[in-house]
This record gives sequence, C-alpha cells and structure tokens, in this order.
Amino acid sequence: MKIEKLLQILIEKNLVEVSDRELVLFGLKQSIYLLINILIILFFGCIFGEFGKSICFLIAFSILRSYAGGYHCTTIIRCYLISIFIILFVILSFKSGIWNRVTALCTIMTSSIILFVIVPVDNKNHRLNTKERKIFRKKTLFILLLEIILSFFAILIKFAVTYEAIAANLLITMLLVVAGYFQNRLKK
Repeated sequence: MKIEKLLQILIEKNLVEVSDRELVLFGLKQSIYLLINILIILFFGCIFGEFGKSICFLIAFSILRSYAGGYHCTTIIRCYLISIFIILFVILSFKSGIWNRVTALCTIMTSSIILFVIVPVDNKNHRLNTKERKIFRKKTLFILLLEIILSFFAILIKFAVTYEAIAANLLITMLLVVAGYFQNRLKK
C-alpha cells in the first residue's frame, strides 16, 4: 500500500486532519526510512555474525545522533547509500578485531572531546534557535556522559559487545558532526 493511500484512509476515518497532511506524510516517510535502516543494520549484523554489537551500536547511535546533529544528505538515495556504507564499515570493523580495549578507549576519549566542543550541529533541514541549541546541547552531553560511563564500565569488565559498539558509535557520530560543522562553515 502506498503511503499516500494510507494517509488518505487516515484522513477519511478522521484520524488525521487534512491541515496536517504534509506533516503526517513526512512523518510516515521518515518512519519507513528509519525502519528500513534498522532492518539493514540487523540484516548485516546477522550475516556477519555481529548481531549483538549491531543492536548495541544502533541504540547508542540513534540516541546520540538525534541530539548531536551533524551532516545530513540532500537526497534520500544518497542518505541510503551513505547509511549502508557506514553500517558495513561499522560491522566489518567489529569483524576485523580492531576494537581492542585500548583502541576503543582512545576512540571514546578522542571522539568525546571533539563532540563535547562542537555539539549540537544543526543543518539546513533543521536549524536550531538559541533556546533549542541549549536544550540539544544539554541532552547530547548527558547522553554522551552516559555512554562514556557505560563504555568505561564495559571496558573494565571486558564486555566487548558494549564498548566496541559505543566506540564505533562515538567515532561515526563525531565524523558526521564534524562533517556537518564544516558543511555549515563552507555555506556561510
């Protein structure tokens, strides 16, 4: 069933106001894109035998990235291609064994410092006013602190599923935030 047809049914059943049509349509499309990305991550996690780390990465990344902001693609196709590349990179990094405790700790510390300095980073699709910037910064730093504490604890008890996933999450989030930061600077 097409999204537009589903939306029309919701409008006809008075579950959605006609005036909210565009907003609901956007929300439905974003939900489908999110679901597809989740399924891709879980699929590749299963294929490469890294299901637990994939789930942990997905949770940590989704929570942190939603407030940290950063680079966003201009088209859905580009977004999917970059997302698939990132997902494959992360899962193959788990498979390669590069995430020992020292590498994870160094990545966590370096990425966290950079994120601490520049978050949140808005983009052309979602500009932040001063009040939103403060709120997003507080939330981002709180989430970042929780992930740092959780990863340090995981490193201490040698629970690789958690510290590898959080290290990969912080690295990817940091790269996307820095890319968004420079993208904003170049457009000014």
